[in-house]
Amino acid sequence: MQIFQNRGLLLYLGAWTPLAGLQVLLLTATGMDWLQSLAAGVPLAYLYAFPCLSAWYLSRIQPLGRSQILRWILTFTAAALATSSYWIFVGRFWTGLLEQLGGLQGVAQIYRQQQLLFFLVGVLLYALVTAAAYLLSAVEKSRQSDREALEMRLAAQQAELQALKYRINPHFLFNSLNSVSSLTRSDPAKARSMCLLLAGFLRKSLKLGAKENIPLGDEVGLTGEYLSIEKIRRPSLNFSLQVERQAISVPVPALILQPLVENAVKHGVAQLLDGGTVSVQGQLRDGRLHLSIENPYDPQGTRDRGTGLGLQAVEKRLQLTYGEGALLRVRKDPQVYRVEMTLPARQDDSQDPATEDRP
Repeated sequence: MQIFQNRGLLLYLGAWTPLAGLQVLLLTATGMDWLQSLAAGVPLAYLYAFPCLSAWYLSRIQPLGRSQILRWILTFTAAALATSSYWIFVGRFWTGLLEQLGGLQGVAQIYRQQQLLFFLVGVLLYALVTAAAYLLSAVEKSRQSDREALEMRLAAQQAELQALKYRINPHFLFNSLNSVSSLTRSDPAKARSMCLLLAGFLRKSLKLGAKENIPLGDEVGLTGEYLSIEKIRRPSLNFSLQVERQAISVPVPALILQPLVENAVKHGVAQLLDGGTVSVQGQLRDGRLHLSIENPYDPQGTRDRGTGLGLQAVEKRLQLTYGEGALLRVRKDPQVYRVEMTLPARQDDSQDPATEDRP
């Protein structure tokens, strides 16, 4: 902060350099030679720069549009007259000193003869500094407004990402609890197993969902727990999770696979009498992460109206997180429904590619 203030002061004094040149020309025009004008004009110009800083503080105390116009005029008129009077006093002292100690004869007399002119020049310079202070204040407020607007947009974007992240299908919870209730009579051991899986899944969902990005390995592990719960409810459901070893540590948005896997089960395998296999694959190619979720489906069957909500939520999250850097595509073969995602990726593991299968 101190460095910024020193730099600002240097820039302010630098802006007075042309004003110091005008001061020298004005003194020359009143009868001083060039040496006398330089010796008197340059120091006086820079000495006047410091009391003119009061215009900066007054512009903060009485911003335009918030003060009465008469009060504003009186305040700045009084400040300009007082500051210019002070400048004249300093000018008389300085020119007298130059005459006595510097051997520049006639400097003080010429200055006293033209002090009314310099007084008016001082008032004009103060007015110029005041205008510059209000202009810089307006620029600063504009930048502050832009920063606040950007912060608000970022906050809104983050809130939207959080809302999309935690959009868990409540039917999954209801159906799982109903299945547990039914299994407590027919198969208590399986009911207990499902309770443990459900508790672990929800606990891990809350823990991982609190993060912005998580390793792909954690995301796929959570997906496996979800599918394990669904398999207890639907014995005909099978699943395969195949992720390259190098892709396991790549960060991805937390819970990005959950809506897609839910769709694969609910609108794909669950609609088939013989069930089927949900396949999740992940691999790295050319510095990008390629993910796919594949499931069989009945192209002639009716699908719920909510089928596209999961895809829309994922697509929106990808857009907010990566912009144009991510791609989401849907492919429908005669018997297979496939969702493909391509994301930017950084390679954190230098091991050779391998494949991990989780049946």
